[in-house]
Amino acid sequence: MELTKTVMDAGSTTLTWKIDFDRVPFVNLPPILYFDSGTSGSEGAIQDIVQKTYGSWDDHHIEKILQRNTHERQYADYKKKIKSFAYLGPEWNPYGAAPPNSEAINKALHTLAIVRDSGIFPDLVNPSVEEGIVFEWKVDDKFFLFEFYNDGEIIYLKREGDEESHVSEINLDEIPLIIREVANA
Repeated sequence: MELTKTVMDAGSTTLTWKIDFDRVPFVNLPPILYFDSGTSGSEGAIQDIVQKTYGSWDDHHIEKILQRNTHERQYADYKKKIKSFAYLGPEWNPYGAAPPNSEAINKALHTLAIVRDSGIFPDLVNPSVEEGIVFEWKVDDKFFLFEFYNDGEIIYLKREGDEESHVSEINLDEIPLIIREVANA
């Protein structure tokens, strides 16, 4: 269930916020408050509204709310980018690779939804010269990669430091567990 409300702060900045009662990813927090990607206003104005609405939250809670807003924008941006791959032409790169097809795009969007819930977005999302879509993460000395091929295959690559890369073919059901591994890296 979701409640949407528009509020005007003291500086006449209009802020639209939502409370999503079904998605509470942070322990010991009341329902998450996040702002539409079109929200304008200073962080101070947002904090004032949150504190007036919910009482006295400490900076930790405010930071989690603002972080959630950033995650929602990242999700929307990556979703738009992935969908845009459908419009790449046959000559999108100098190597002659086919652009990502609907199967690769749908699997990438499915994975992006899982990533959204974890809060750890890839460092890179791009079409692949191998004909598909690539997600890459670099966490300290660890490197993680998903590649969604046009033929339906999904490859997962993991490398730590100077060790040899571990590469395996996976299915969509394995992705949530791997995303948790990335989030805990």
